[in-house]
Amino acid sequence: MEKKEILEKLYDDFLKEKDFVQKKIDEYENKVSEADSYINSITGIEDSDFKVFSPRDVESIYKESLAEHRALKTKYENEYQNQIRKKEINDSRLKKIEYLLVNPCNDIKELEIQEKERQRIASDLHDSSLQNLTHSIHKIELASLYIDKDPIQAKLELATVSKSIKEVIDEIRSTIFDLRPMQFDDLGFKDSVEQLLDKIKNEFSINVVADIDDIDIDNKCFLLTIFRVVQECINNAVKHANSDLLQIKIKKNDVCFDINIIDDGEGFEMDKILSEKAKRHFGLMILEERVNVLHGNIDIKSTKDKGTNIHIQFPLNYLKGEK
Repeated sequence: MEKKEILEKLYDDFLKEKDFVQKKIDEYENKVSEADSYINSITGIEDSDFKVFSPRDVESIYKESLAEHRALKTKYENEYQNQIRKKEINDSRLKKIEYLLVNPCNDIKELEIQEKERQRIASDLHDSSLQNLTHSIHKIELASLYIDKDPIQAKLELATVSKSIKEVIDEIRSTIFDLRPMQFDDLGFKDSVEQLLDKIKNEFSINVVADIDDIDIDNKCFLLTIFRVVQECINNAVKHANSDLLQIKIKKNDVCFDINIIDDGEGFEMDKILSEKAKRHFGLMILEERVNVLHGNIDIKSTKDKGTNIHIQFPLNYLKGEK
């Protein structure tokens, strides 16, 4: 499939998504209005005649119904805001593709990587944060059943919920950090990598040896991509390889940025990985594509139970916009 055809297909997909999201926005806006109208119709009947003939107020008489509709209104308002955010993201993507269609570029790999990253993040949120939140809702419902009959058990259940929600907050913060390290713009490349290594040492009790030159190029998108490459290599080493020692060397010479990341972890069988390319580890595919976007080279050597050596080179002339 030609690059233009890929862009046109993506554009059509996002247009369909835009229509779908707009329908959802209209749907939840109407539901909020309906819930609001019902609540106002009930609370608005409390006039002087009602007070004379009824010993109770409206809130107590319609307590359950009002609580139900107020909860629904809050739910619909949250869904409405979620759809608004989806619309903003989708509109941004449409504008980018429109620009690429009018101004054809030589390489759309970056766009493809963004889509795969979007899929990965959605999968991570679904498998962890969303599942934990669903579990917490069930715990809250269980606590509400205990609240009158067994207050102590209800408190225990709510304590468990509190812990689970804190874990979800940490997971979401980690996801946000992966999208864009907030300190990156302020600290620059070298300090950001060193801060990442400090975090890794504290969390995983791993010995880290680092020798890092600062990388300073005008294109911050390129710089962030290089940081992502280093971050992915480090995360693979500490989370999947169970390494005790991690060696990081990032050096600049006259022609390229030279990156070496070595661990003494479990390693893997390269022949098996290469022979099953279609089933290759998703993180490895993203890593290679990120390197290719910047016209870099990557060489991975790994031996089972003896660790992995990743060598990456990014050409200086391309990073600086030279031919």
